[in-house]
Amino acid sequence: MLDDARNYQSKETVLKWLDLMARFKLNKFHFHLTDDEGWRIEIAGLPELTTIGAVRGHSAKPGVRLQPAYGSGPDPRDPAGSGHYTRADYLEILRYAAARHIEVIPEIEMPGHARAAVQAMESRYHRLKNAGNRDAARYLLNDLEDRSDYLSAQYFKDNVINPGLESSYTFIEHVVREMAALHREAGVPLKTIHMGGDELANGAWEKSPASEAWKRKHGLESSADLWDYFYERVDAIVRKHGMFTSGWEELAARKTRLDGASKLIPNPRFTRNGFTAYVWNNTVGLEDLAYRLANSGYDIVLTPVTRMYFDMAHNANPEEHGVNWGAYVELDTVYDFIPFDIMKDAPDAARAGKDRLTDYGKRRVRGIQANLFAETARDPARIDYLVMPRMAALAER
Repeated sequence: MLDDARNYQSKETVLKWLDLMARFKLNKFHFHLTDDEGWRIEIAGLPELTTIGAVRGHSAKPGVRLQPAYGSGPDPRDPAGSGHYTRADYLEILRYAAARHIEVIPEIEMPGHARAAVQAMESRYHRLKNAGNRDAARYLLNDLEDRSDYLSAQYFKDNVINPGLESSYTFIEHVVREMAALHREAGVPLKTIHMGGDELANGAWEKSPASEAWKRKHGLESSADLWDYFYERVDAIVRKHGMFTSGWEELAARKTRLDGASKLIPNPRFTRNGFTAYVWNNTVGLEDLAYRLANSGYDIVLTPVTRMYFDMAHNANPEEHGVNWGAYVELDTVYDFIPFDIMKDAPDAARAGKDRLTDYGKRRVRGIQANLFAETARDPARIDYLVMPRMAALAER
């Protein structure tokens, strides 16, 4: 998985990594095209997604571009902060990948990690409303009366798509339809689209009049119920266009509480929907989450942060590039990964009480995936350093 939202990577960089993937016989390219800090794919009919959502820098007035992030600075011409793939670029990438037997799986992040889209569509709304357009709110993603108090993992307070607005689903329908059309035009029909689901901040939607009205209308008791309703609608949109839904593990999980603490459990509501959950969270206490989801009937892709996040630094040397919030990932960390027994080398005390992968669950594991989130990758050389030779170790697995 390559993240192009945090720092934009050129088309030439993408084609280079497709060549390297083919050399190592890696067959899925998960293309993280949108996030809080950038929307990187041209969508017909919604130019604001790229004229606003794909540009970072300072501006004298709001609604012109996104704020700087990850070193992009004040200049909107910074090549890492600003940029997007045109339709022609994306078609070329799709055909290039297909010629190398690689399936491109695009990701459109939602309902959290969506600030670029939220800001772009709010700017569109104000522009059209000021021009007297009665259809200004057609693609609006946020409730302008929302007073919810939340803070995302990246410290945003305004990065969430609101499920209580019909315009949110109109937007999702439009984007999914356009993505499917691009793949058809390229001659490589889209089998699945990754619909995000990652890290919705606690407290989101709680003080939104639109969400509260939606819950009353549909007999929903909690934000967890509203989440389920949202992804029922999203899944219906994806299926309408002949695909199945993929997403991060939260797509297949249900937030609940046990002994006063938050807990993620397999969500029984979606086990028959054919979702594929990409499970990254194997941090302390959740080491067995992937196995619990597989054992309960979800197809999963194993992409554990402590093993398969190539944006993690190799080790604690202060000269090393990368981040360390999840782990340090050395070459042998990747090579020694045992997908069907991720805690094999853990002490008995750590393994106690953790679920093992059943024979039924093993049949639900669709594969393993390495992720490169690009917060610290502002140029192709940094990607080279972070990915190699760990990608070779992944291929050996």
